[in-house]
Amino acid sequence: MKPRAITALIVFFGSYLPLSVILLVLNFDGNVSKENFCLNLLAPECSLPFKTPALAIGIFLLCLVCFLFTIFIISLVRTNDHPITVEESKHIPSELMSYVLPYVVSFMTIDYQDTSKLIGILIFLLWMFWVTFKSEQIIMNPMLTVLGWKLYDVKYQHQNDSQSYQGKLLSRNQILPRATAAIGHFQDTMIVKKRN
Repeated sequence: MKPRAITALIVFFGSYLPLSVILLVLNFDGNVSKENFCLNLLAPECSLPFKTPALAIGIFLLCLVCFLFTIFIISLVRTNDHPITVEESKHIPSELMSYVLPYVVSFMTIDYQDTSKLIGILIFLLWMFWVTFKSEQIIMNPMLTVLGWKLYDVKYQHQNDSQSYQGKLLSRNQILPRATAAIGHFQDTMIVKKRN
């Protein structure tokens, strides 16, 4: 797998942080006695109040780390000194259905203890990853939408260049025609942090 695909996979799994929280809550086992509850998992008498603690907590932590990595990578993107001028811009609404389906499926008795259902949801998520990666929509996910980021399809020109280009642009600001912006890049997407 190319590094681009690995980074895209990290961004993708970070977008499912809320799903991992839902599955963690659904995995809660209220029958674990308070006497046996402790965080020292090496002690034989200790247990966490989950049916499958390693899997439930592990997937939650994986999604959390992936989401934090996404935010960290976007914060590292440096805008260059050569701004672009936007000729046309069209907001691309986040394709929320692709993210909503796994949440609906999670309430249809997905259980970490049922191996066949777990494999089924993993295959479904990998398929969703492949579709969003190939359609170049991987950067836009509900978690970034909640943080105020919007994805635009733009036609733009570089400064001192009369040729027009097409691309995708991620910004927290509204991108209007004739706006100038300093850009950075993440994967194939331009990132605008401040609009001029």
